[in-house]
Amino acid sequence: MERLEKHSQTSAIIHLKQGDIEHSWHPECSVLTILAEYRLENQTWSERLVTQAKHIKALEYLNQAHIEGKKIRFGEIGTGLVSQQISEDWLSVFINLFENLFSFWRINKVTKTDLISQQTCTFKTKGLAILSEYDGKPAVYSFYN
Repeated sequence: MERLEKHSQTSAIIHLKQGDIEHSWHPECSVLTILAEYRLENQTWSERLVTQAKHIKALEYLNQAHIEGKKIRFGEIGTGLVSQQISEDWLSVFINLFENLFSFWRINKVTKTDLISQQTCTFKTKGLAILSEYDGKPAVYSFYN
């Protein structure tokens, strides 16, 4: 757990440092940025599994782990994390494309590889819950759809 930026009781940006790059989800990312906001629309998970109260408790658990410098277990169930780039609606994608196409006269100090890396390492989740692993240890799981 690198850090957590809490924006509200149900919304935060989580920065997870991957401990084992060899067995990580995204080896190209040393840190995963997860935009966590509890949202019910298009949910396919069970309401018993992820509730607003469980999501808040998971955010509190992650924040406490950050404060104490503890390692945590983090996983996803189903489509638990979605790339921010994929989850953007068509209008946002169109606006970004338009801005990029017509900003060729500007000098930009950010390289294309920096942008690709940043985009591929940023994800969204609509719900978090603390579940017990096979060995009884707690793990935070992400749910998107």
